[in-house]
Amino acid sequence: MLKKKTLIILISILFLVLIVCLGACRKPEQKVFIVEEVENGLIILGISEEYHQIEELNFPISIYHNKKDKKVVEIGDGAFKDYTNLKRVYLSDDVIRIGKEAFSGCLNLESINLPTNLLEIREKAFFNTGLSGINLESKNIKIEKDAFSNSKNLIITTGCREINKPKEWSNDAFNDVKAVYWNFIITNEGIAAGVKILPLQSEYVAYSDVILDFSEIEDLSSYDVFSNGKPINVNNKKATIRITEDIIITLLEKDFTSIYEALNYEKIDGGLAVTGFKEGVSLDNSSNLIFPKNYTLDGENLEVIEISDGAFANSNIYIREITVSGNIKKIGNEAFKGFDFGKITIKGVEEIGDRCFASNKRLITIEISSSLEKIGEGAFSDCLSIKEIDLSNTKVEIIKSNTFENMSELFSLKLPSNLKTLESSSIIGCPNLKTLALPDNIENIGSPAIVNCDTLEKINIPSKYIPKEEEVLGWGGYLPVFGLCKNLTTIEGESNDKYTVIGNALIVDNCLLNLGVDSQIPNGVKEIKEIAPIAISYNKTPKIVVPSSVKSIGFAAFWGFKGQILDLSQTTEIKEIPEAFLGTVEGAEDISDVECVILPNTITQIGNEAFANCKNLTSIKFSSEDEDGFSIPNTITDIGEYVFANCNLLKIRTNCKKEEKPVGWSSYCFEWAPEENIIWNE
Repeated sequence: MLKKKTLIILISILFLVLIVCLGACRKPEQKVFIVEEVENGLIILGISEEYHQIEELNFPISIYHNKKDKKVVEIGDGAFKDYTNLKRVYLSDDVIRIGKEAFSGCLNLESINLPTNLLEIREKAFFNTGLSGINLESKNIKIEKDAFSNSKNLIITTGCREINKPKEWSNDAFNDVKAVYWNFIITNEGIAAGVKILPLQSEYVAYSDVILDFSEIEDLSSYDVFSNGKPINVNNKKATIRITEDIIITLLEKDFTSIYEALNYEKIDGGLAVTGFKEGVSLDNSSNLIFPKNYTLDGENLEVIEISDGAFANSNIYIREITVSGNIKKIGNEAFKGFDFGKITIKGVEEIGDRCFASNKRLITIEISSSLEKIGEGAFSDCLSIKEIDLSNTKVEIIKSNTFENMSELFSLKLPSNLKTLESSSIIGCPNLKTLALPDNIENIGSPAIVNCDTLEKINIPSKYIPKEEEVLGWGGYLPVFGLCKNLTTIEGESNDKYTVIGNALIVDNCLLNLGVDSQIPNGVKEIKEIAPIAISYNKTPKIVVPSSVKSIGFAAFWGFKGQILDLSQTTEIKEIPEAFLGTVEGAEDISDVECVILPNTITQIGNEAFANCKNLTSIKFSSEDEDGFSIPNTITDIGEYVFANCNLLKIRTNCKKEEKPVGWSSYCFEWAPEENIIWNE
């Protein structure tokens, strides 16, 4: 029998996920926040007294309250009023309202984010605070009187023209702040000719500070912008200026010599590769990193065609934005791994190497042109801030393992339209990814390709999908397309000679590969002889009856089953209950809610950890009339390790003495099961 650690390692190698997905189901009541329950969630009223001196507050998405996870939807009136030690606040995106005087008088408050779903900032919510900057761009919210007033250091970016400001904004929302920036729009045509901007004349004018918006200029990074002949600083295609007279905006081609000279280069076949920053280099905090098309090295002017492996890995130089374009065709392995910057634009590049952007905690925006042909393994793994990736227009045909791994904010992923192969565990641990469309050209899907995406609800099976058999842990057959996706209810696809999709079930050659978590095993439409590993994981139906046609069940097939009854009594050709059938030992608590399992009387073997952590399990029977508990018959000759671990409600009756267990029973078969629940035939 495999030892516990060996089992866990093998399952990890297979799916790169079973350890990731294991988590506690029972949660303690939190003690930090004072809350009040409302119809749609919780209001934060404050924090416990022992935390009043805290400098940083990170609001959770949900709080375990009254035995349920409930979303935090509101910061209550006066919740943190006069908390003078508070410096930084991070609000979760589900917060829709910030109450009256919620942070009023927080004199040392330096920063706070405005949640994506925020609808209302009430009167004096941030009155007399230490805030230095608030961005209201794209925020369709109600802002009441004096919401930000008297915050003397505060600069507010509105993202709109003052004359067109939202009607929900009070005219007195921004009294006595440092500045409020309003927008002017600059177009390609206007820039080319030089655009004349007049001070805005309207009854709403209170400030002369404005923002120039250059978003319609495709490639502004190569130019310097001037107002009446004086240079102005442009970041993210926005410039802030104070209008005191009529102005003319012009631009000239930018000189990037200082940045080009801050880089190291080496000769390679066909040109030059950038190998990183020169030692001791220092750049301005607002710098954008851009690469030259050509560079003169040792008296020879050559094209810059590559960024080498590890060139900027773990760099601690602060860069706001990176543009990779010109003649660069390849970005090497780990080129930007652990290098935190906020945005990257990639044009003309054909290849992105393994783990190229891995472990970037700040990267939010990535723009990739249609030239891309290859993405390496783990390219975006552990990029915790990226929300959207669009590869639909690229030429990429293979998405490799771990390409999109542990991306906690990713909610939109558009795969290449020409994609042919989605490797095993290529999309893994993306808890906010709700929908995913697999392109019609996909032929090969790894087993499983999509893993531990907890909010994924729907998936389509492409018409060109070609199922393939594999050999894993003694399982010779088909393996699932996706695994351990707790809320995947809908599986769609047009059945053909390769597979059948019916009743949210994917069936290939009489093998059930996957089943929607709210669905029953289809019976009578297509004979099912095998159930693949983790095929029915996290199923929520109260009772599952496995059809008599089933002759084989893969390991962890019913992992995390949330129903109450699992009936296998009709499967009279099955002799073995596989490893991790319903749960495992390590890292899992209350993995399954099953209360009763009915087995066929043909069972002779029970695999390692088959029922581990089934804490509601009271009966393992061979017919519905059997008494509760588990009376182990003499016909079961082999029992693995930790099979009944933490099955605290299960009474186990044996036909042998404690010291005379059958040879095939592991010495650890009852390990971590309550001793008082095991009855020996002494």
